[in-house]
Amino acid sequence: MNTNTGASNKRTAGTDAARDVALIDERTIRRLKDSDTDRSGCRFAAVARSLEEISVPNTRFDLPATRIAYVDESGRYGIEREFFGHREDWQGIPRTVVVPADSYDVVRELPRSHRDRYRPILDAYERVLGEER
Repeated sequence: MNTNTGASNKRTAGTDAARDVALIDERTIRRLKDSDTDRSGCRFAAVARSLEEISVPNTRFDLPATRIAYVDESGRYGIEREFFGHREDWQGIPRTVVVPADSYDVVRELPRSHRDRYRPILDAYERVLGEER
C-alpha cells in the first residue's frame, strides 16, 4: 500500500526535503488560541506552517503531517512541532506554546534570514497581544 501523491512535499527519516511554507497572518493570529497558559517557561509564537508527508519507518506508506515553526519573543530562537494531518486552515494549531526550562534542548538559534522574515509577524503578535490585555 502506498499513499504517496506526486504533488505532495515529502520528508523521509533522515532527510528534510524542500517544502512550501505559509507564513501566519494577523487574522489567523487573532483566531487561534494560546496553549499552556499556566505553564512557566519560554513562550514561542507560531510563525509558519508547512504541509508534509512523513514516511513511517518499516512501512511502505506516508502519513500527512503539518509542521509548525514557533519563535520566541526576540525572534532569535525557534522550535518546531508536528501535528497529524494536513491543517490547511491552521485548525487546531496553538497560537503559542511554552517550552519549560528542562526542555530547552529542543530550542535552536535561527539563521539571520529567518529572523528577518519573521520580524513582521512578531510585530503583528505584539499588536494583537497588546489589544487582548
